[in-house]
Amino acid sequence: MTNRIIEDFLKRNLPGPRWDYSGNRLIERRWEAMLTQERLAELVGVSRQAVSSWEQDRSRPTPAHIAKLQEVLYEELRRVRAREREQALRRFLQ
Repeated sequence: MTNRIIEDFLKRNLPGPRWDYSGNRLIERRWEAMLTQERLAELVGVSRQAVSSWEQDRSRPTPAHIAKLQEVLYEELRRVRAREREQALRRFLQ
């Protein structure tokens, strides 16, 4: 019941694109952004154990942490994609 209340709150009150939270989704996003649990925790301002707990669905991030996760993962994924484009362009120009 509590998780449902939190999910409803998040869907109504977080600005920007919606992110349906799940531990598996967090793992996927973290891998796509090429981040370790430790680095993600550092960027979000929590412990590595907190990130691990979120990924295993043992606990859920607060609305503030979800907003920070969105921001951090978006920026890191943008950096990864920019590097990939740069590498592809270099290979093309060789």
